[in-house]
Amino acid sequence: MSHGNVGRLATQAGAASLARCCRMIAADEARHETFYTRVMAEVLDADPAGGIQAFAAMLDHQIAMPGRLMGDGRTLDLFDRFAAVAQRLGVYTAHDYAAIIDHLVATWNVAARSVSGEAARAQEAVCRAAERYRRLAGRVATTVARQPAVPFPWIHGRAV
Repeated sequence: MSHGNVGRLATQAGAASLARCCRMIAADEARHETFYTRVMAEVLDADPAGGIQAFAAMLDHQIAMPGRLMGDGRTLDLFDRFAAVAQRLGVYTAHDYAAIIDHLVATWNVAARSVSGEAARAQEAVCRAAERYRRLAGRVATTVARQPAVPFPWIHGRAV
């Protein structure tokens, strides 16, 4: 999703090579999503309770993006700055995250799976998660919109 959105921004800016690279990366990421979606569907079919609890745990701890470890040797909060710019530009937003959760809950038919006990509590949490993120999305957008543009050393200190 984010690579596709960067590709659209690159196209609008006339950066055809960047747009082409982003389309290729987006297609590769889509293949990864298809694979993981199918694997998790198999897990949920084989062990509904365990699969739902794993899904809930992942949402509870949020997805740790590999980019959170990026650094430039100068900017301690580089990923936070990058994420704020992505949110502000609509590259990847909390609304997008909520939509992904909705998609997975529906694709895996989480609400209809028969589970009990702790798994049933996890199921309820998972089925409510997208709405929780949608409510959060408005606050995140407001907070990010209020933040000043920040400089990035790799684009010659340009503030974005």
